[in-house]
Amino acid sequence: MDSSVLFRREGNSDVTTTLLLLWCHTSCTWWWIGLTDREEEGTWKWIDGALLTQRYWETKQPDNGIGDTMWGEEDCAHIRTQKKTKNNWNDLSCDASLHWICEKMAQC
Repeated sequence: MDSSVLFRREGNSDVTTTLLLLWCHTSCTWWWIGLTDREEEGTWKWIDGALLTQRYWETKQPDNGIGDTMWGEEDCAHIRTQKKTKNNWNDLSCDASLHWICEKMAQC
């Protein structure tokens, strides 16, 4: 997974999430966000190694595919932007082909 982090910054996570949802409301679907528990199941980290501190999981997520072999090991997180809530994260197999989001410093 060659994605990076959009949501990690404390203090602006709600604003960033809201802006992304507004931007994607009609045209986007699912996006990798650079969050994984590949190293240790249940310990979610950003791809830069920082531990997850603020969560926006959907209800009953993450579920690691509920043990169903159809879904495989679900070790990467994505957002479902078609949902009208900031709690729109889901775990999915890292092998799934999705768009991805990069972190970039703002330039004024």
